[in-house]
Amino acid sequence: MSDATGNRLAVDLGTISTAAAIGGKTVLSSSSVAVGSNGFVTGAAADEIIAEQPDHGIHEIKRRFGDSTPVVLGGQPYAADVLMTELLRGAAVASNVDPTTTALTLTHPAGWHDYKLELLGDVADRAGFTDVEL
Repeated sequence: MSDATGNRLAVDLGTISTAAAIGGKTVLSSSSVAVGSNGFVTGAAADEIIAEQPDHGIHEIKRRFGDSTPVVLGGQPYAADVLMTELLRGAAVASNVDPTTTALTLTHPAGWHDYKLELLGDVADRAGFTDVEL
């Protein structure tokens, strides 16, 4: 799929690190998600919360992607794909892009089949992206 504006964000929601690139700029952060006082945070901010309150965050959420057992953070259950959505939102914010006007290329492991690919598409939709290429 081709983006007429040339405004395409490429994101790898990795197990340990998340990488995002657009227009020659690359942003790298940890693939950590935490619940802070004002909602979800990702990357270094999540790592700081996890260091102080380990039960409020998770590293390597990608390992749980597709698992129907919720992840409990701060006493509340969350689906792994919801937490992956937060990682993608964090990558968009760190890359200074508006998901509604930015095309997205999202990487995934070659071994992922229909179920996880559909979930990954849902992650992109929930993060606000409308032009998505997996």
